[in-house]
Amino acid sequence: MDNVIEKINRYIENNLKCEFSLADISAYAGYSAYHLSREYKRLTGRSLMDYIRERKILEAANSIANGESILETALVYGFDTHAGFTRAFSEVIGCSPQEYQTMPAIFFCFIRKTLPLCSSVRISFSASMRFHSVLSVTGNLIPC
Repeated sequence: MDNVIEKINRYIENNLKCEFSLADISAYAGYSAYHLSREYKRLTGRSLMDYIRERKILEAANSIANGESILETALVYGFDTHAGFTRAFSEVIGCSPQEYQTMPAIFFCFIRKTLPLCSSVRISFSASMRFHSVLSVTGNLIPC
């Protein structure tokens, strides 16, 4: 099943900007949607749909960091509304896309290298919206 997980993850990576469903992925992998979902969660510790959402958000964050429009980025990665994108982005990244867009460039590098390794990172800002700190998945505060 590990090879199937790798195959699924490659499919997801190659299709992040496309619309696809659990049925599409399960047909590609050759398993029922139920079995695939259950095994993916058992082997990776998270649901397949959560992984897809996280990957889309991380790539969207990359686009935003490179100067792309937030709304255009949301649409490219399959989010129907700005509100839905902002909610998902905040849950994955720990701040809104607007806050993320205003971060100093040096922190984009840190976040791009750290987030794929973590399942949860929280970013905090001071009252003046200046980047303040990052709370890693281990609970360690990384001041800036």
